[in-house]
Amino acid sequence: MAALFCHFSVVSMAATPDEAASACAQKMESAKNCCIEMLDASEDIQQCTRQTLDLRYAKSPQSTLPSTKTTSTRQSGTQGDTPPGRTLAKFRIGDRFEPHDLSHLPIGSWMKDWPTSMSPASSLAKEYGAKPGDIKQFEKKLYDISSIIKEIPVLNPPRGCAPRLSRAIADVYDARDKFSKQQPIRGQLIAGCFKLLEVKAKKNDGAATKWEINEETRQYNILLNDLNALLLGTTWTEGPSSIRPLDQVFTKPTLVGELQGFPIYARHITPQGDPQFIFTLISRKSVEPFLPVSREHFIKALINSLEHEINSKYYDKRDNPPYGLNKNRAGFKKQLESLKPEEKDLPACLQGNNHEFWGQKNVPIDTPGCEPIVRINPALLNLKALRSAVQFVVIRGFEDIQEKYNSMKADKKDAWSNFRVTMDMIIQTDWNKVYNLIDKP
Repeated sequence: MAALFCHFSVVSMAATPDEAASACAQKMESAKNCCIEMLDASEDIQQCTRQTLDLRYAKSPQSTLPSTKTTSTRQSGTQGDTPPGRTLAKFRIGDRFEPHDLSHLPIGSWMKDWPTSMSPASSLAKEYGAKPGDIKQFEKKLYDISSIIKEIPVLNPPRGCAPRLSRAIADVYDARDKFSKQQPIRGQLIAGCFKLLEVKAKKNDGAATKWEINEETRQYNILLNDLNALLLGTTWTEGPSSIRPLDQVFTKPTLVGELQGFPIYARHITPQGDPQFIFTLISRKSVEPFLPVSREHFIKALINSLEHEINSKYYDKRDNPPYGLNKNRAGFKKQLESLKPEEKDLPACLQGNNHEFWGQKNVPIDTPGCEPIVRINPALLNLKALRSAVQFVVIRGFEDIQEKYNSMKADKKDAWSNFRVTMDMIIQTDWNKVYNLIDKP
């Protein structure tokens, strides 16, 4: 019997309400519907909906935006990667967790994977235009990373929660597009530790305590070879497909910290200095992950993105699209025509209006407060490598709970053991061992 593998799309996993609201604020669909697509818990959806509406209707870039302060360990300052006029929010993972003894808590048993769908290796190979052996070899890489994580102290044994490490091979970007069949196989692991609840039960005519697993934790994602993992938030496309990741342009992620020497980026910084859409990138150290985009290319990408929007299935009347799209298109064409020859190749920059989806304020790179426009460096991928090779890894979906956790009393920390163990899974894992898997056959 052919081996079966977990198989699903990985586009919008593990968003927090803040991150979902920031993304939904840039879209034109219903705020609630957008939040439902990105979140599961009803409280998170309500919070996301409120924040989305606040973000959309804020009067100016200086307006106070809803934002959850996540840690006192962030420190104001500047780094070379910070846009001019912006305050950098220093983001750390686990460097100030206060010790807490978990040895008195029950030992949790490992949970089984929870796949959303199953596909045989032969089906995945056909979708990728690869060999079944490539799929099996890639899945072995997922198991290798899983084994590295399982070595850590906090999981030997796991106290107060039940850990799970799900593995998945992802869909191609677009099965109709030959671009997808040229890309490395991509996939992810979803890691977390699930809360154990104490339940009173009767046993042999007496009272007894049993521990039941509650599906409550904040899982994080470890994504392999997935370019979409770098594209959270607003993007514009300069190519024929709005799906191809290498055709997207976007504001440059800000370097906000590091994890064991690997950079932590934020795709968005709020006016209060809070990083959002945070991810850690593990990639070849000789390759700059993001490349600048010229002013001419950026304006062409804005026009191209508008054309995709106008020609989308959502509009019945192509000659009269809503939301002033025709007006925006005419404005961008005028900007393109007005560029002087010496300005065309200069780096593009977007002036900081967080609520402006179509980026009308594209300005010269030396404009105070603007954010550089970049694209993914194609050199992140080596297309001559084996399809099953790990080429880069993105860790995302984590959050910093240190301030709240450190302020808790001991019994409350016991109740939060699942969050603490999940964070320790990130902190204690030797990510340099994962880095050493890059380009290995």
